[in-house]
Amino acid sequence: MFSGVKCDEIFVILHSLKTVEDDLSEECVILAYGLTSSDLFKFENNQGVKAIIAHQWSKNEVEEWAKSIEAIEINSNLKATKTNLPDLVVQNAFIDLTDSINMSTGLGHPSDEELCKSFLRALKKYNHYLNEIEIRSFLISDLGWDSEYAEEVLKFVRKINQGKSFKGGAKTGLKKYIDKWKNR
Repeated sequence: MFSGVKCDEIFVILHSLKTVEDDLSEECVILAYGLTSSDLFKFENNQGVKAIIAHQWSKNEVEEWAKSIEAIEINSNLKATKTNLPDLVVQNAFIDLTDSINMSTGLGHPSDEELCKSFLRALKKYNHYLNEIEIRSFLISDLGWDSEYAEEVLKFVRKINQGKSFKGGAKTGLKKYIDKWKNR
């Protein structure tokens, strides 16, 4: 197995998704071949990653990731069009959630998951559109969420958008959240 080579301050090593470390401690540039947006989001807020060069066979596979960070297409030097932000009330809800939970564990604590569910119930009840792509981009690119923890939130967003329900979260008193987020 190739264990890397260092040449004049540049360290080159090959990894697969299975072998790359979650927290890259060395500064690095990632050359990604054949990864999807979901794969690339995993590296987005890693302190060691200084740049990501994504080579894809199909633009569709990385389009969501590219738009979330306004990636630059190397051949044309054009930036990808930034993903739309969720509406302001939805943004404020996720800012509050970010400020309220333990970001090192995501929704790992039951009270954090309950709060997330309450916020999502409030947004849905008062007809705020929950666009999964916009929310993912906002959580990861704008609020600095780990992609794994953002996916925990999106799991509940998907359920709501599919008309399914979930246990937990407040079912009453939800208007106070909406009023707070509107008046921010």
